[in-house]
Amino acid sequence: MERTRTHGALTIAHEVPYHVDCPPITDPGARFETLMLLHGMGETPAFMRKRLGALAEGRIIVYPRAPWPFEVRNGDNNRIGFAWYVFSGDQQLLREGMELSAGHLAAIMAAVAAKHPVDPERTRLIGFSQGGYLAPFAAATHAGAFRAAASLSGRIKHEFLSDTPAETKERLPLLHVHGGGDARVLPGPARDSVEACRTMGFMQVEYHEVPGAGHEVTAPMVEIVKEWLGRIET
Repeated sequence: MERTRTHGALTIAHEVPYHVDCPPITDPGARFETLMLLHGMGETPAFMRKRLGALAEGRIIVYPRAPWPFEVRNGDNNRIGFAWYVFSGDQQLLREGMELSAGHLAAIMAAVAAKHPVDPERTRLIGFSQGGYLAPFAAATHAGAFRAAASLSGRIKHEFLSDTPAETKERLPLLHVHGGGDARVLPGPARDSVEACRTMGFMQVEYHEVPGAGHEVTAPMVEIVKEWLGRIET
């Protein structure tokens, strides 16, 4: 008799932590601008806390950890890092992975808003590197959860935003900040993605390039983000 082969699939669920830093609350009716900061591939929330913690004054800061663990090999100093999605070159699988993590971020924001004095009109996503790819996509596809997004040393994945509703294109501020000397994510494609977004109808998209900066978050980059936050707050 011939052997039979069948296929199946089961879901594995695991908890993914996030941390919330909330300013002192002196007015019970106060509502705060809220920033969700997304680390890069192989990093942890500690990366964003160290480099963008200066934005915390007067704001709620949410530090989510990416859901997918993997081994980061560095000689004898191997460690576990985390990724928002994996990429093999298959664009459809990439989009599915980004959609999954974007929904996860929206769920985190809803959970945070249920416990903390979040101003729902001032929720911002800011991501670095891989997190910088995800932040604009998540904000565009979950406009009810996020009202602005910034990408640092990443790229706005405009290829996945063609079906964004016109209302979202009109009101969603997008910021891209890149190092002029970035050799890991080249500035040229980042500039092109911003122009593509403008052509697609996004009305509030900005690009800033920091000369000499590499694939990193520098003090001038943080100042650009800080100034941008001040402008879109009004």
